[in-house]
Amino acid sequence: LSKSKKFGSRRIDIEKLRKLSTKSIASAWSVKRLVSYVMSSGLSTISRTVDDFGKAESEITSEWEARNCAQRVFKNVAKHNAKYLEEEDLLRFLKSEEVYTIFPLFEGARDWKDHKVFF
Repeated sequence: LSKSKKFGSRRIDIEKLRKLSTKSIASAWSVKRLVSYVMSSGLSTISRTVDDFGKAESEITSEWEARNCAQRVFKNVAKHNAKYLEEEDLLRFLKSEEVYTIFPLFEGARDWKDHKVFF
């Protein structure tokens, strides 16, 4: 959790969060700050997301549903007004090894050497 000097807003460093959750025991101070940030920012916790997912339709049964789901994922991952996903878009959410594993699996990954996936 850090404060941006330019804008005064708080942000979470994902890499620090990964290290906190997998390698070390968090201090009470770190956990308190993280919890208060999540509660005040409107971020969803994993358990809340899983509960919401359980209430929703959990199986895609048509091409229309698949396209709709893909568009929602694209909108949430790609930069504003982008026409394709770039490697750096995925690196915000995944480790580099995971990106290199899944990126070529996208149907639109014709130009993998350009590190872009077209939709």
